[in-house]
Amino acid sequence: MSDAAMNVTKDPSIWNTLYERTKTNLAETVSDLDAKKILRLTIIVGGYIIIRGIAQRELAKRKLDNDVRKSEQEAAAARQEELVDKPGSTAAMPFGWGNKIRRRRKQQEKAFADLVERVNQQKNNTNEDKDIEGLLED
Repeated sequence: MSDAAMNVTKDPSIWNTLYERTKTNLAETVSDLDAKKILRLTIIVGGYIIIRGIAQRELAKRKLDNDVRKSEQEAAAARQEELVDKPGSTAAMPFGWGNKIRRRRKQQEKAFADLVERVNQQKNNTNEDKDIEGLLED
């Protein structure tokens, strides 16, 4: 450090001067305040506080929405990678196959197969009757 810089930091008269000027400026500012200036200052400061609170809440909501959107995209990408790695994995299924669901599905498949078999038998029966009609004489 130079000698001039050392003198500035050690010289108490500079700090005294700064203190006196600040004190004088504040005293003059406060002494010049009337009701109109106080009201104006109160409105400005109050408005700033209110607007700042609203802005902070909105910015927090935006940040949260962006974070949620980003995490959903990352989860979708991870799911996509998992599906590519393991196409038949149970994690890729929208819901699990429990015993009740498997039994119900087997019962439905059996009922559907029985229905298809009955329909086929009815078709075959009508075809057999037509074949026999040709052989029968009146």
